[in-house]
Amino acid sequence: MAANCEDEEMCGSPLVKTFFKLPVAYGITMKRTLVAVFVPLVLLITPTQASKMLQGSDKQCVGEGESVSIPGITDDPCIECFCRRGRVECKRARCGSLDGCHAVLYDRPPDSCCDVCKGCQYNDTHYPSGAEWTDHSDPCMRLKCDAGVVTRSRDKCYVDCDHPVHLPGECCPSCSGCFYDGVDRLNGETFPHRSHPDVECTCKAGQVTCSHRACPVPNCPDDTVYTPKGDRCPKCKGARKIFDLSTSCYFAKRVFAQGTIIQPDDCTSCTCWAGTVLCDREVCPPPPCDVTEYVYTKGSCCPQCKQQRVCAYGNKTYPAGHHWVMDGCQQCRCDDGVMYCSRQTCPDVQCPSGHSLKYRAGACCPQCVKDDAVCTVTTGSRHTTFDGYVFNAPGKCRYHLVRDCAGDSLYVKIRNSPRTTDEFWTELVTVGFANYTVHLYRGMLARVNERKVRLPHVVPPHFAVQHIGNSLVINAYDYHGFKVIWDGQSRLEVTVSKAYKNKLCGLCGNNNGDPGDDMADKLGRHVTSPARFLASWRVLGVCHRQRGPRTADLISACAPGTPGAVRAEKVCGKFLHREFAACSARIDILPYISMCLYDSCRCVHGGECHVRSIKSLARRCSRAGFHVQWWRVAAG
Repeated sequence: MAANCEDEEMCGSPLVKTFFKLPVAYGITMKRTLVAVFVPLVLLITPTQASKMLQGSDKQCVGEGESVSIPGITDDPCIECFCRRGRVECKRARCGSLDGCHAVLYDRPPDSCCDVCKGCQYNDTHYPSGAEWTDHSDPCMRLKCDAGVVTRSRDKCYVDCDHPVHLPGECCPSCSGCFYDGVDRLNGETFPHRSHPDVECTCKAGQVTCSHRACPVPNCPDDTVYTPKGDRCPKCKGARKIFDLSTSCYFAKRVFAQGTIIQPDDCTSCTCWAGTVLCDREVCPPPPCDVTEYVYTKGSCCPQCKQQRVCAYGNKTYPAGHHWVMDGCQQCRCDDGVMYCSRQTCPDVQCPSGHSLKYRAGACCPQCVKDDAVCTVTTGSRHTTFDGYVFNAPGKCRYHLVRDCAGDSLYVKIRNSPRTTDEFWTELVTVGFANYTVHLYRGMLARVNERKVRLPHVVPPHFAVQHIGNSLVINAYDYHGFKVIWDGQSRLEVTVSKAYKNKLCGLCGNNNGDPGDDMADKLGRHVTSPARFLASWRVLGVCHRQRGPRTADLISACAPGTPGAVRAEKVCGKFLHREFAACSARIDILPYISMCLYDSCRCVHGGECHVRSIKSLARRCSRAGFHVQWWRVAAG
């Protein structure tokens, strides 16, 4: 016909259109599948002759959509005719692909138009290939027919929620809602488990059910078995026709007699019965390792994780997969007998004010740790609270310097005495905690519970009194780093840890980080008058205030151009020395410069009054992690 279609009259004539109709006697419209019946006729006659022979009209019908029986036409099971818009139309059935079936029957069923893949006989019931069902008495027993083979296995359930729902007739419990792994699943949608790709999950009626099912046993030789990309179950390539044998079984290109036991693999045991191969297949739970680590043992169905070798280092043995820290900074792991280590890199950390970089036990890198709070008393009765508030408390007085106002577990008292006509210093420090009272005196002397002791005096594990360098030091081990340091003359320090935050009171303040509320009396009320604040914390007794230089004298001594001003500017400028450069970038040095100016102006008789302020700043820098050689600054 392709050659004849070069003829315009032939290809365009109404005759070609009649090839889509039945012979004249019926006049029934047909689909393109019947054209081949008339091809020889086209090659033997001319268009004019054919038009005279094939004359007629469409066959009429009633009953829209109903099937129409046409003798000689619908006797063929592949042709179906029906009524459509008052005319009879016929179509030939289209057969699906049988690729993958190695048991296509030569003898198709009498009522079948297409070739079929061999079905299965089970419990006196015939199932077509591809059918899947569960045992009526056990919903966990799943069966599937595939090319004459019934695969029978038990589902393994996986539950991904805390409160699963057990539905009647279902094997596995379900989880409410079909939102799974970040996706709203559609009803009927099947998807893999988030952790185990061999586990299949299904959304059904607003519930998600997950189970591990066995793959059907493929009925084909091993060299035709493959696993399609994205699938977990193997399939057969190609197709093969066989004769249906009712008393024997065809399996993997071989014929087995009834009753024969077949074992395709270590997980499957099959029996030939009534022409059907019945296979029981074990379902293995996935081992707790990656699929690349699976190890299969001969004669055993389920895989196991590969036995990992241990790592030995020094006198220790580490199991495979173990992680540990070695030498503080090396992160190590054991990988199947091989030890891999990498050195940790410490970041460049800038700590906020009031914090310093410190090394913790077992840590590689330093961490920002809140500084211990320090309250100081220096010559001239200058007090600096834990929070940095500065004030003066002149006079021969006794004060509560520190008191535990939350638990009343400890206290520090001081007694001042005149040093010169214009300044005072501390002459006695009393520290109390638990059942102990410690008195510190000038000359590096100490008494414990009114008994003179030789230093060092240690009462383990509670406290120790020691003579370290030029200072007396009390360490109260039971009180979270509580420490008192006194040089016996012009400087006293009380150090407490963050455990005492907002728990203290006295002249050293409450240790809450806010210097603005340190002037509080014994009742916790904030006062604005320094005199009322000092009076509130004065220990009972007479406070003898000694006359010092008049304010006018101090102002006159530091007036611009005076020797005092020149001296103060010179000595206090030493705080800009390079020894303090790194430290001054982290802490505020202005209070120490003010202290220097104050001391220099009071030092009306000359001398090195500025040295104590330099030493105070050096000690503050040391607590922040900066070592300063203060004597170089004082001498420079």
